[in-house]
Amino acid sequence: MNEAQTEITIPHLFRCPISLDLLEDPVTLTTGQTYDRSSIEKWISADSQLSENYYMEFMELALSCIVKLLPIVNLEPLNIIKDESKLKKFIFLFEKGTSSMKTSLCLVIDYSTTATQTEQVCEILGNSQKLVHEIVQVVVNKNCDNLSEAAIKALSALCSLESNKESLVKGGAIDGIITYISRCDTTRDKNLAPLAMTTMMKLLVLESGKEALVNHVNGIETLVKMVFKVCNQECSESAVGILSIVCSDFGSAREVAIGAGVLSQLLFLLQSQCGTKTKTKARMLLKLLRSKWTEESMH
Repeated sequence: MNEAQTEITIPHLFRCPISLDLLEDPVTLTTGQTYDRSSIEKWISADSQLSENYYMEFMELALSCIVKLLPIVNLEPLNIIKDESKLKKFIFLFEKGTSSMKTSLCLVIDYSTTATQTEQVCEILGNSQKLVHEIVQVVVNKNCDNLSEAAIKALSALCSLESNKESLVKGGAIDGIITYISRCDTTRDKNLAPLAMTTMMKLLVLESGKEALVNHVNGIETLVKMVFKVCNQECSESAVGILSIVCSDFGSAREVAIGAGVLSQLLFLLQSQCGTKTKTKARMLLKLLRSKWTEESMH
């Protein structure tokens, strides 16, 4: 076979996936993918994404490492999210990332509220309607309890700032929480229904929060079902507290609650072994419903 008939084929593993040229100075990233040094340096300096699936794989690994370090490091580096371009990338990862990545991002949000140096980051994240919407979509995810629970923690963390509450309501946080608690197994040791309901109660300081709950097609009924939870006193107490707030202000809420059986649920609760605090709240709600019913029947 002469030289003209011989064609040497360079295996693709010897080529840089960016330039498609033969590797001269190979460098391997943590994703396991090898690039030519000059090509990858130009790519990164141009602020480009590592196309194909490599970028997402790289970010998934990076987020996993960040989450492991969060409890033991200074959170100051999280302030890069204050940059608009970095915030857009953060939201992009929420939109396109895997369940593992979204869980990690929720944990980053949760930690952003634990230090004074990242309070502004928390405010920026909480005031991003797009991000709040993405978190709510994760909350209602039926396929992954761990992911939904991480998202509930993120919403609760963002709710710690007063300035974020209006944005959370507008982003659908009330609707998301109702969906979550309606399918939450309250017998599980680690269920976050109590945290979800506490977060909801914090949002009810706003009129828009109350209206979102009252206007939800299943909102009041879902809470009535949570009133008598033998296995979870926290849920019972929170449900009674939330119903007291909306039933005090909205006749429609009182009507729906009574129609859904709240009176019998409260009586069952009073006869149970629940705590004194919960029973006190239950009695107050009963008195409220009775007085309002009497008042309305006289008109």
